[in-house]
Amino acid sequence: MELPLDGAIQPWRRAGKRLIIYYKAMLRSVAAHFGVSTETPYKDLPEDFKKVLLHGSGEDDIEFKFWRAGKVSSISRPFEGVLRIWNVWPPTAKANSSATGSGLT
Repeated sequence: MELPLDGAIQPWRRAGKRLIIYYKAMLRSVAAHFGVSTETPYKDLPEDFKKVLLHGSGEDDIEFKFWRAGKVSSISRPFEGVLRIWNVWPPTAKANSSATGSGLT
């Protein structure tokens, strides 16, 4: 079974509840910016979007929307990419994901 984009990033699925909510909101914003559905299986995503997803949007600002203090807040900035975010994760999160065999699917 192919996981949809919003379930394909394994380390994000193993984070705490607040981080899962945060990363899903981030992913929805990136997908919306590029006109991609989060229901699309990773293997069916356009190659240019896969590059952005993994390596970031460069200087292209993306509007990120998050719930904060009971209201929607937004910020525009470049997306760093899953690999960059993974590299700055706390070592314990990386160790837990490595131990469980999770990663990008």
